Amino acid sequence: QGTPSGSGCAGDPCIPGYRIHCYLHCIAGMWTKAVCEPEPCREAPRVANSSSLAACRGLPRAATCPLQCLAGHSPSGSAAVVRDDLLKPGTFQDFSLLCAESSNFTGPHCEPMPCESYPVLPRSADLSNCIGTRHGKGCAAQCEVGFTRVVFPSGSDSMVCLQGAWRLGGLQCAPSACDDAPPAAAQWKDNTNTCLGTASREFCSPDCTWGGLVTSPILCLHGKWLGGDIAQCKRYCLEAPPEVSGASEGLAHCVPTEAGGFCRIDCQAGYLESGDLMCDIEQQKWSPVACEPADYNHAFKVTQSFDVKGLHCSSSSAAQTVAEALASAVARYVGLAQHLFRAEIQAAAEPPQAEAEGTRISDFGNAVVAPIISSVILSVRCASEESCAVVRRRLGIASRGLLGLAAAIARRICEVRCLAPGSAGAGAGASGEASLGVASGGGDSVAIASLAACMARCPEAGGRLQLLYADEAKQDGP
Repeated sequence: QGTPSGSGCAGDPCIPGYRIHCYLHCIAGMWTKAVCEPEPCREAPRVANSSSLAACRGLPRAATCPLQCLAGHSPSGSAAVVRDDLLKPGTFQDFSLLCAESSNFTGPHCEPMPCESYPVLPRSADLSNCIGTRHGKGCAAQCEVGFTRVVFPSGSDSMVCLQGAWRLGGLQCAPSACDDAPPAAAQWKDNTNTCLGTASREFCSPDCTWGGLVTSPILCLHGKWLGGDIAQCKRYCLEAPPEVSGASEGLAHCVPTEAGGFCRIDCQAGYLESGDLMCDIEQQKWSPVACEPADYNHAFKVTQSFDVKGLHCSSSSAAQTVAEALASAVARYVGLAQHLFRAEIQAAAEPPQAEAEGTRISDFGNAVVAPIISSVILSVRCASEESCAVVRRRLGIASRGLLGLAAAIARRICEVRCLAPGSAGAGAGASGEASLGVASGGGDSVAIASLAACMARCPEAGGRLQLLYADEAKQDGP
């Protein structure tokens, strides 16, 4: 007011955030028109962790500046502008800065991204609870059964989210070690803690309680023992047997031999084996044998008598063949040469009526034969008192297991019965031993099933032959 004509108004009539456009002038008592226009955003926006925003410098009021965050960061806070056209399928939300009335940019800022997926940790349990973990925060790792969390030196036992990506920090799920004692611990010594902590896929061989050896080591796999249910402590002969004079080769192949087992020897031409080396089942020492000249005259003899129930002999020739089969079975069972054994069968009791026990076996001869108790006298030739002692020792061990010896005798007698010419189980290559009265099944070639059927029908099979008593083996002088 009172401004002279031709002069302008010295004051700024615009409010903060606006600037005058065309200053006011007094012309002939009238003011010219003027406009207060919004101030532009003269400074480029400053947003941490964003790409350069220099292009937004000088934008007018209400203009927007697209915000682009650096990798690992995302816009956060209120969005100045949300463009609907960018929210269509396959597009993204547009976070932009707004040039506000204060002539400064306002709007979202860039923050480290959260982890929108679960960490990838091989052999881990379900980690879906880790989804959405904020930047700088951790998530506890859980491993699947059979695996354990392992942290490398200077590592962390948790997984950390950093700018949208997981950092495992040296953590991994490794196969679990076996921290429990192996099964069947009753076989092992008290020092089974030697196996504790065995790594997965590693073996452990515990020491046996009574000094034997484990048949096979047990395997630790993912925290559990495998093979412990079948691994057994067994005794073995672990030292090489003494050399046998006349043997055609060394005896290194005999080590190890399980207690009660045999090791075959081969003699040079003109010599016969007196048997197989045996690992004494009770002493774990070698029971010796010898290579003897083929025409050797044995001056010593060991005899043993025992009672047998269930031998079936329909004739004297059949009795002789049964005796030969019995002697052969005992020789095999104790690991001695069959040519040294002889057996004599004597009836010790009258046979009861066949009908009383229902034992008619029509397939084995025409005679009706019931199980009787027979006395068997077994004789074994030996070359010296020392070799006779070996025979007595082996027969003594066999006599302490009459069930096994009876089964071996029955099996051998039935083999002779079923493979004799004209028997139901005989086929090509029958043994030629005297027939024991097996009825012919007809035909020159017989299937394996026929042989098995014959063995099953054999009167001594199925536990029907029993050893009732075995006398102590005795040595007769030269």
